[in-house]
Amino acid sequence: MRLEYRSERRGYSVSLERDLFGTWLLVRCWYSLNSRRGGLLRLPFEDEASALAEMNRIDARRLRRGYRRVQGKAKA
Repeated sequence: MRLEYRSERRGYSVSLERDLFGTWLLVRCWYSLNSRRGGLLRLPFEDEASALAEMNRIDARRLRRGYRRVQGKAKA
């Protein structure tokens, strides 16, 4: 699953993946649309439910902060 957001000057994506050991990883990536600055953070979770809860929390926060979802980027 992947969600992508954009504001006027920044972009943000969050995706849910599984590694080789069965751990769920929430991968957060942020970047500037005007420069090469950005970052990446991988958060491990033991179960899918807690990772999805964190993803929903991030979704609500991005929308509150003025980001809008980029259409067609949500994958299950």
